[in-house]
Amino acid sequence: MDKNANMQSPATIMIASEAKPRPYSRMIFGGFLEHFDKQVYGGVFDPGSLRADAAGFRLDVIAALKELQVTIIRWPGGCFVDS
Repeated sequence: MDKNANMQSPATIMIASEAKPRPYSRMIFGGFLEHFDKQVYGGVFDPGSLRADAAGFRLDVIAALKELQVTIIRWPGGCFVDS
């Protein structure tokens, strides 16, 4: 058996530097929340917290997401929606 039979060619990357930039939606760079421990209830949504607004959402969490410039949060997300 040839010992090089399983070897692959090196990868090649081509960059089209003359390509014009295209607009994209910033909504594709979002995040998601899952129901692990207290991510949602007690984390983002906690009506009993002194840090919550009138609707029950934690203002400190919202401020942190704004600082991270998260464009969208999907809930439920991740593995929670697999089943």
